[in-house]
Amino acid sequence: MNTEALVIIRVLDAPRERVWQAWTEPERMSRWWGPKGFTAPHCTNDLRVGGTYLYCMRSAEGQDYWSTGTYREIVAPERLVCTDSFADEQGNVVPASHYGMTGDFPLELLVTVTLEDVDGKTRMTLRHEGLPASEREPCSEGWHQSFDKLAESLITQEKIRGQKITPFLWFDTQAEEAANFYVSVFKDAGIDAINRYGEAGPGPAGSVMVVSFRIEGQSFIALNGGPAFTFSPAISFVVNCETQAEVDALWEKLAEGGQTQQCGWLQDKYGVSWQIVPTVLGELLGDPDPVRANRVMQAMLQMTRLVIEDLRRAYDQE
Repeated sequence: MNTEALVIIRVLDAPRERVWQAWTEPERMSRWWGPKGFTAPHCTNDLRVGGTYLYCMRSAEGQDYWSTGTYREIVAPERLVCTDSFADEQGNVVPASHYGMTGDFPLELLVTVTLEDVDGKTRMTLRHEGLPASEREPCSEGWHQSFDKLAESLITQEKIRGQKITPFLWFDTQAEEAANFYVSVFKDAGIDAINRYGEAGPGPAGSVMVVSFRIEGQSFIALNGGPAFTFSPAISFVVNCETQAEVDALWEKLAEGGQTQQCGWLQDKYGVSWQIVPTVLGELLGDPDPVRANRVMQAMLQMTRLVIEDLRRAYDQE
């Protein structure tokens, strides 16, 4: 059986200390562990030589794959060496056949991660030893997809660090559902991390606690906090739209199952308030001619969804 090591090298746009944290801190690791479409509902470790880890990655179909290992070498923030084995949810080592994979897999593999500083970026080298030749290609693809998620997570974290204020949305139990809905509505959007309640609660152990997501460069956090608080139109999110087509598309998607209101406002099906506003509105209302600006205001007050053509017609009226 040919077991030549799999070696992957990536350069990540983040300081070495941040990449080290992404490999060694369970909360950060849960943001990227597993190929595209997978989540990591369980990540725990005892970061010391001789300590162990237990990770779970979950497919889109809900299939869990557990892995465990023992740390053999830890040189922060430069080098991490650990064994790698399939496991059950109690952390017991199991053969690959437990998950329907080839029997050629040894019970224990070896993973070595080295991190080098390169002008503020990080050159990351992964060496995965013991893989059967027949499994090297799919494992390589899985690692590359995971590292794509890692790279995106690191970039997002840098953006969050630069974003002084992050909107924090309190839901009853729909945080994950709502976040998935919002990222489906907007083009530049995605889920960055899902963290779950532990045994300490207050939510059920294993259930979603918070979801970090982003929309058009803006980071949000959604919490499952129970029914104590609800949303109000007193706080809303303004979406600036360049065209009527964009106004119409967002209006239709966000208003579905919710309520439309005056002047371009709506409440979505979760009660969150949005203002879908064409960018030209500010220009028209800010015109130095008070008569024109007033006509635009009067026209807007008659609308629910804002219509650029009607606003311009009111502006141009003599």
